Amino acid sequence: MRSTWRIQFYILAALLLTTFHAFSYHIAGGDFTYRWVSGNTFELKLTLYRDCSNPAGSNFDQTIIVGVYSKSTNLLIDSVLMNLGDKDSLSLSGTGCTPPPQVCMQYGNYINTVVLPPNPAGYYVVWERCCRNSTITNLLNPDEAGMVFYAEIPDPALHSSSPVFNSFPLPYICEQQFFRFGFQATDIDGDSLVYVLSAPLDGGHTSQFNPNPFSVSGGSTNPTAPFAAPYTSTTWAPGYDISNICGSNIPLTLNSATGEIEVVPDFQGIYAMAVEVREYRNGVFIGLVRREIEFYVIACTGNSAPQLPPLVAGLHNVNVFATDTINFEVKAVDHEGDSVFIIHYGDIFANSSALAIDPPYAQSADAIGNDSATTFFTWNTGCQHVSSNPYHVNFEASDNGCPLILTSIGKLFIKVNPAPTAPKSNLLCIELMDSSVLKLTRVSDTTVIDRYFDHFLLYRSINGSPFLPYKIITDKNPLLIYDSAAYNNRNIDYCYVLSSFNKCNKESLRSDTLCSVSHLNQNRNYIQSVSVIAENTIELKWEPFNAGIHTGYYIYKKQHENGSLQLVKSLNQYADFNWVDTEVQTSEHSYCYAILNEDVCGNKSDTSLTACTILLSGQSRPFINMLQWTEYINWRGGLGQYNLLRQAEDIEPFYNVVASIQNELIHFDHDLPMNNGTSKYYIEAKEGMNGATSLSNEIELAQSLIIYVPNAFSPNNDGSNDAFLSQGSFVKDFEIKIYNRWGQVVFEANNINQHWDGKFQDKQSPMGVYFYKMRYKGFDEINFTEKTGSLTLIR
Repeated sequence: MRSTWRIQFYILAALLLTTFHAFSYHIAGGDFTYRWVSGNTFELKLTLYRDCSNPAGSNFDQTIIVGVYSKSTNLLIDSVLMNLGDKDSLSLSGTGCTPPPQVCMQYGNYINTVVLPPNPAGYYVVWERCCRNSTITNLLNPDEAGMVFYAEIPDPALHSSSPVFNSFPLPYICEQQFFRFGFQATDIDGDSLVYVLSAPLDGGHTSQFNPNPFSVSGGSTNPTAPFAAPYTSTTWAPGYDISNICGSNIPLTLNSATGEIEVVPDFQGIYAMAVEVREYRNGVFIGLVRREIEFYVIACTGNSAPQLPPLVAGLHNVNVFATDTINFEVKAVDHEGDSVFIIHYGDIFANSSALAIDPPYAQSADAIGNDSATTFFTWNTGCQHVSSNPYHVNFEASDNGCPLILTSIGKLFIKVNPAPTAPKSNLLCIELMDSSVLKLTRVSDTTVIDRYFDHFLLYRSINGSPFLPYKIITDKNPLLIYDSAAYNNRNIDYCYVLSSFNKCNKESLRSDTLCSVSHLNQNRNYIQSVSVIAENTIELKWEPFNAGIHTGYYIYKKQHENGSLQLVKSLNQYADFNWVDTEVQTSEHSYCYAILNEDVCGNKSDTSLTACTILLSGQSRPFINMLQWTEYINWRGGLGQYNLLRQAEDIEPFYNVVASIQNELIHFDHDLPMNNGTSKYYIEAKEGMNGATSLSNEIELAQSLIIYVPNAFSPNNDGSNDAFLSQGSFVKDFEIKIYNRWGQVVFEANNINQHWDGKFQDKQSPMGVYFYKMRYKGFDEINFTEKTGSLTLIR
């Protein structure tokens, strides 16, 4: 869509530009170039740029005086008078667009020749001019810094002409829109060019706001050449520097090879910058030209850049594996209905000057459309494309809107990683089919990824010879592999390893080795523990091993005291490494277990060492519980210690009565609680190194009740026998009643620790004989015992 700007744009731009020019003198930049004519004669050309939007601003000078200095001595060689030649206005908008209102930029050319004597150090040419716009955003006190125009000329004997900029600068760009502009230059000598951002130069003199031509001496009526170098840089305003000329989140950058600048300016204003073009011949620096320019950032409300899809808009890092295919659509849409132009470039396209890969190349195409445009990207990556550095792919979508063409950028950084290899293969077993045929069984592996897998390779060794490639297997998941040429395999040792290769011919880790002569199952089990985990329940645990989940197990058992091991359980394709036995009497016997496994080829391992449960037993003696237990044997780390744990009441937890019992299988528990005649015990055995644990059965021991009843007491407060008190140990239940001779109950209690103080109804009972009736029961008894007797109260 081609249209003039809307009314609001005129108002905003007019206000902005009026503010910018309130205190300005309208010199916007310029650049020196030179051309070798013949002999030692050179043509000098200075192109100045003038902001012509304010008629009251200064015009081009008709005549200027340029200084030519020796680079090695800074001595003035010549003062060159240069007259204004052609001048014209710069084009400020796209074809068919109305330029922004009150934006005006003119150029004027000054040309003359100069004869330079030979000088290996070369020369520089310079001119100063007042004044900069006073409202430049990124410089401090810009109207007090004279503008310097400068170029360096190599030894005239080289007959060198300077690079020449290919286009005029564009003096304005749109706020918050991507902008690219080329400072490219052409060198007719074919020298190498390097582009460098540079700070604006300060002539070092105060202009006093004088719009007339500025010169160091002589004034406006008799100007002379400017002083010699060095020239200092202007002072950046706070928040600005050479690395961020516009103070934007996306700073202004310059491509040193192409001279293109890119920026997304965040704020309106006037910004000063400079670009140097440095000239090299055979790798040696010989000269430079320099363009200084000011540009406006304005609000452009009449157009917005086409929108790229999220997949490519902005910056994106893409990680793929070699042999992967990348394929996606790029559709750009313009919401103003302008024409859309998509271009692509990068270092993986066949027609790229920066081509960085071998075929196959990435495929895409430029595209044009009304309102929108669509293209596609495809790249079939290869093994040769693996790189530690990412490849670059750019998509740019531009419109033909007004006043400027706007562009959206999509940048992809594609990292091609090595194709993954399959995990290490596992060979489970080898089986002798006959004297010339061996069968290898491999673990099924679902993690092999089809798109990267290429083949398996079986290596074979005969009687200790080096392993050599023997068979290629293209099936990605072979479970059975046959060797039909393993002659006399019962006497000749055939050994095998297996590995896989991906499509980039990268080999995985090789499997463990299997051999025909030593083909017996070598996975002898190790029993980590046998433990009583509940009454009449034993858990058997054994050490896991790689082939364990593909294995059958045979479990053997016997009573510790006698008999031989008998097969009690067969477990086929058993994935766990423990088994629970409930066909036991854990309080009566210790049980011993052994285990062997059988691989998928039917080869049985040797039987494991025997491991037996700990059987705990005990006896009660007066005030002592004796405990004894069977030994735990065949731990790999040896026995570390036994711990004896006791529980006094069911509501209390077990706790260590004795810890770290070593080299003993018996213990006497003397420290019994007198108020509780029953104790539960179990043994905990711990391995010496690896921390395995085995638990015994639980037992319960009860102490017999002991009770004593006195036959007299004297409640006279003399401190001796002042109360009637029964005494006992391990008493569970107790009741007593005391009667006088008339049959009255004078005292009763249901706790053996309660006493009678000789009083009845708060009065002292008389001396004499009293009778008692007592009922009591111990922890090891079911029924109560009743007892009667007499006692004498003495006063």
